[in-house]
Amino acid sequence: MSISALRWSFAQQLSRQIISIVVYLVLAKLLSPVDFGLVAIAAVWIAVSTLFLDSGFGTALIQKKDAGDEHYSSVFVVNICAGFFVYLLIYLGSPALSSYYKQPELIDILRVMAISVIFTAIASTKISIAQKAMNFRMLTIRDVSAVLAGGCGGILAALYGYGVWSLVLQAVTTSVILSLITWKVVAWNPNLFLVSLRSIKDLWGFSSKIFLFGLLKLLSQSVDIILIGLLLNPAAVGLYAFSTKTIIMPISSIRAAYGAYLFPRFSTIQGDTVKISFEYTDSIKRISYFVTPILLVAYFLSDDAIVNFFDKPWHSAIELIRIVTFVALMQSVIAPIGELIKAIGRPGLLVLWGGGFTAASVCAIYFGTYFQLMGVAWALLLVNMGGVAACIIISGRLIKAPLRLLFRIYTLPIIFFTVLVFIGNLIESVLVVSTFLTSVAILLLLLLLYVFALQYWDPAYLKSWCNIVRRAPR
Repeated sequence: MSISALRWSFAQQLSRQIISIVVYLVLAKLLSPVDFGLVAIAAVWIAVSTLFLDSGFGTALIQKKDAGDEHYSSVFVVNICAGFFVYLLIYLGSPALSSYYKQPELIDILRVMAISVIFTAIASTKISIAQKAMNFRMLTIRDVSAVLAGGCGGILAALYGYGVWSLVLQAVTTSVILSLITWKVVAWNPNLFLVSLRSIKDLWGFSSKIFLFGLLKLLSQSVDIILIGLLLNPAAVGLYAFSTKTIIMPISSIRAAYGAYLFPRFSTIQGDTVKISFEYTDSIKRISYFVTPILLVAYFLSDDAIVNFFDKPWHSAIELIRIVTFVALMQSVIAPIGELIKAIGRPGLLVLWGGGFTAASVCAIYFGTYFQLMGVAWALLLVNMGGVAACIIISGRLIKAPLRLLFRIYTLPIIFFTVLVFIGNLIESVLVVSTFLTSVAILLLLLLLYVFALQYWDPAYLKSWCNIVRRAPR
């Protein structure tokens, strides 16, 4: 049952991200960095506002073993009220944000994109129910349908010359369809007679800390867009968002797939330290093993792909992407710590972890903007290096594992990726002619070295992954 849930969790995240990336690249071909920058700025503030809808209640519903219908109905009503309040707040506050960024177009962009907040509020509780039941098959079908519909709408609008509004249409359409499908297929309806303040108070002790952590985490992930928009310009935001969207977002889908599976899984075995310790360390290895070849492809083929497919304004993203591949790998090994802390019921520690990481990100990125986009990329790299070190210490105390073991599990993938990149760059530097075919040949050589190394370090992984692929959901 849990293996099937994990496979469908991966199918959900990967299918959604693959479609999203394809749509994103097509739209980038049709639109400009400025268009993407304006929508990225608006999307950050929409995301921050959306976090206030759930306030951690969805996570609390999943973590609480004895959650009843009164809890679900009460959270549903709270989410609906919060959704309309947040929409009103964005609508009234959009002129101030537009003035702050000195971009008048942001007023209407924010007001239209904020419609998605209401639909997210309507579906939020039902999504928690589906996740708790590990019904990732339904979530996969829902996500694919919504992303396809939104992507097609955005591309058609771009072809007809609607510019930045193509991206707005894509975002709103996707959100609306996600909510409508969720409401249709999840077999639960709220009972307003069961709504009570007592149920909310019962969840608030855990959910409030999850909310604070989620806010800190979102800020740490969004502070780069916020500061680049304020201190640089929308075109810089568009280039940076392009680099992170094409690299970090696909890798985030893999992390999210494991996270969606690990949190309810850890919650069910939270009293078994030995089992949690094994599954936690195993998840870090599997995530890193899976994302490394993807990042190698991105590192060595992105320059040819961008130069040949995109217009000149996008070419400045090439060097950014190369640094971002290292950031994405570090974020991948960092990600499971949050699911572990949530599952064992330590929300206070989660807040401290999120607060420290957010503060470090704000300081590093702020100073990084003095060196333009490359400075921001290097700042993110340094922050995530510190995050890896912190994860080793924190997880060692939580799962009682030897620091030497955790150090090896966390750092070995990063060291090996760095060595492979060094070898690839060394080969490129000695070649007289560098073409797309030579880049592909170098990449194939590196992937072959990677497979041989895995066979030496962890032969069971390749065998287990082949078994998962053979038993993939159909």
